[in-house]
Amino acid sequence: MVALESRGITPHAAMRRGRVGGAKNTSAQQHKNRPLIAARRRNQERMTSLAYTLSQRARKLSKDAFGWSETIGGMALERYVGRSNIRQQFELAAAEYNLVGMRKLLSG
Repeated sequence: MVALESRGITPHAAMRRGRVGGAKNTSAQQHKNRPLIAARRRNQERMTSLAYTLSQRARKLSKDAFGWSETIGGMALERYVGRSNIRQQFELAAAEYNLVGMRKLLSG
C-alpha cells in the first residue's frame, strides 16, 4: 500500500476488521513496522468512504464475470493450444456472458 500511495494511487484493498498493529507487538516491533501500521490505519479510514464502497461493488461484478467464465463458460481448463485459440475461447465465453446479461435485462 505504501508503494501505491507514494505513486499517487489510492489503494482500495480489502482488510480484516480489528485492531491495527497486532495484539502482541512489542515496542521494538511497533517501531520497525510503524510505516505499515500507519498505512493500515489510513486504509481503515478509506474503508468508510463512498469511493471504497463503489470500488468494492465494481470488484464484485468483475469477479462474478470471471467466475462465470471459469465455471459455466469453460475457461477453467484450456482446451486449445496457442494464444490465438485461447483468446478466441475467452472472447466466446465473454460474449456468452453478455448474452446472459442481456437476457436478464429483457426479462426484468
